[in-house]
Formats: sequence, C-alpha cells, structure tokens
Amino acid sequence: MVDDPNEARLARNLASLATDPPARVQYDLMLQIVSDCRILRRPLLPFLQGLATSENPAPPAPSVSESAFVCPDCNKPFKTHHALCGHRKLHRSQNA
Repeated sequence: MVDDPNEARLARNLASLATDPPARVQYDLMLQIVSDCRILRRPLLPFLQGLATSENPAPPAPSVSESAFVCPDCNKPFKTHHALCGHRKLHRSQNA
C-alpha cells in the first residue's frame, strides 16, 4: 500500500501515460511525473524508459541542433522553455 500521495499520483500518471492519451494530456501528465520525481528524489529516466514498448517505441533522441522544446498542440519547435510557454498561451486563448 502506498502512503505517500506523491507515490500514488506518480503510479497513476505513469499508468495513464502508458495508454497513449492525446498530446495535451501527455504534456500535463509529464509535468506531474517530473514534479513527483523531483519531490521523491527519484531519477526520471527509468520511468520514461519503461514507457517505450514495441507498439509505442520511444522517439529518437533529438540532435543538438534540434530544439528541445516542442509545442504538444502544434509541434512547433522552440529554443527555450519560456518561448514555448508564451506560445502555449495562444492555444489556450484560442480554445477559450
């Protein structure tokens, strides 16, 4: 039995992410997973490697020249996290 609410949420989010939800949901789940791994002082990589299966292979690692920040709604690449966050506000205002 899991007593820590972060442990329980981490397990739920990993199970939800493995079901291949829409990009927006994947983004939100990953933010929570990263947050919980930091709080619990656990490495993130083992959790992400466990999600790759033969049906849903992990995407290839981006090269150094590629952007590390991609909008989950429109796949537009950005060089910084701040630029991506500013861009995502456009999607939120369009959906409102």
